[in-house]
Formats: sequence, C-alpha cells, structure tokens
Amino acid sequence: MDGAMWVNRVFLKVSVACLLSVVGGGTAWAAESEAPPASPRLGTNELTAHRILTYLAPLNAFARAQLGQVGIQTKVVRGAVVLPTGWEEALTVPILVVCSSSGSPAIPQLRAYTNAALAAGWAVLAADGPVVDSARDTVLWNWGTVASALEYFQGAVPKARRWPVAVGGFSGGAKRAACVAAAFAQARRPLLGVFMGGCNEDRATTGALLFSAGAAFQSTPMFLSNGNADPIAGPSHGASVRAQMERSGFSRIRADIYEGGHQVSSRQLTDALAWFEAQRTTPKR
Repeated sequence: MDGAMWVNRVFLKVSVACLLSVVGGGTAWAAESEAPPASPRLGTNELTAHRILTYLAPLNAFARAQLGQVGIQTKVVRGAVVLPTGWEEALTVPILVVCSSSGSPAIPQLRAYTNAALAAGWAVLAADGPVVDSARDTVLWNWGTVASALEYFQGAVPKARRWPVAVGGFSGGAKRAACVAAAFAQARRPLLGVFMGGCNEDRATTGALLFSAGAAFQSTPMFLSNGNADPIAGPSHGASVRAQMERSGFSRIRADIYEGGHQVSSRQLTDALAWFEAQRTTPKR
C-alpha cells in the first residue's frame, strides 16, 4: 500500500460531529461568540446533499475473509454516497445501492441513478474494491465491498443503520444486484426492492440459494426494466427472466418495457422506486 493510501486511512479516522440545531426556521446559537456546531463528516469531508462524496472504508470481517479467493491484498475499499436535499439524521432515508457487472467499477455508474433517486428523496451508495478481472470479482467479494462501505457510512450517520435499502443495476449489474439483494435479505436488513435494468438472466434465484435468503427474499418487489429496441436484453429476455423467477417462487415481480436500447431508463427507475415505497404498506400475498 503506498504512502498516500496510508495518509487517507489516517484522515478517515476523523470523528463525526453533530448536526446543526435549527429552531423556528432559523439557526439559533447560545451566543454570537460561540462557533456553530460542525456538520457531520465522512472522513475529511463534510456530508452535504446532492454531492457525490467518495471515501475509503476499512474492510469488514466478511470482506477480509474473501481476500484469499480474490487473490489480492488490500485493507480498504472505496465507497461513494450522495444524500437527497433536506436529509436529516433523524429522518428515515431509503438507500439505493448501485451494483455493476463483475470486473467493472460501480462508482462511475452512480450518475445514471442519482437524478431519479435524489428527486424521490433517496440516498445512493456504491462501492468498489481494487480492480480485478471478472473471474475473480465474485459475488461474495462484491457483497463484502458493499457491506464495508455501508458500515463505514453508518459509522458517520449511526441512524442510517435503520434506513431501508433497495439494490439496483443494469445489464450485468442487474444480475449482481439480485445477488447482493439476497445478501441484504439474509442479513435481515429492511429490503424495499430490486431494480434490474437490461437483465437477460435470472440471478435472483442464484442469490437466494447462495445466501440462503429464504421466503422473505422471494416476496421482495422485483422490477424488471427492458428496452423495446435492446438487442441484448429486450422484452423477450425480460419475460423469460420473469418466468424463471416465478418458477423459483418469487411473487412480486413487475416487468415494464421502455422505448430505447441498452441503457438505464431514468423514468422507469423513478417508477420502480415509487413502486417499492408503495409496496411497503401493501400486505404480502
């Protein structure tokens, strides 16, 4: 590990300060001479809304256990998070965890999701380990990187431990998202749904088996989004994925088609997040 990374690790240990206290619509201080309370920080950076904040997070125990299989040595992963306007620690803010295909970084893909998610009042988070080829970038290692980045963020915003999550991705990222969602279900994290854009293969069943996610995961809302002009994962592929998932016992599946090719549909992502929220109050059948 080079010297710059060690410096970053030192900076990551900066303690988290308290949120501002707002009284009667304005900020009130005990005396003009007192300094205002510091805003919450993530590493050396102040947490502010509508800004993609990247940080280094130490590996948790699960991620460390995967290093031998992945064939790398590292002590940190890189995380990125962006918070919606008006967020407060006291409020429940749902988090959309963005996944990418194996061997590809997820953080650069955040901008395809932030407009829709932030407008809906969601936070967005992604995580990346050191670059490895797709064969070594296993589902278990990917889950370790996501969990490590999320745990470090929750250290800065402790009440975020109770924030529910949804998982999303496109193409290979959609397949990875289904598996990571199963890990969240196995960990008993409140799981709102899974957004699978441009998906042509059922990996939700794979994730359910890998993480022994059980019946609770099978009742999680699953949103399949396929473009009518997508040669890789068009409507017929989406229909096939849905049929396979239904045979495996998944009971809350929505498959929508948009006009376009192999790219994320921001409009359908908006629809998916709204559907996930609505399903929270809908009795499970």
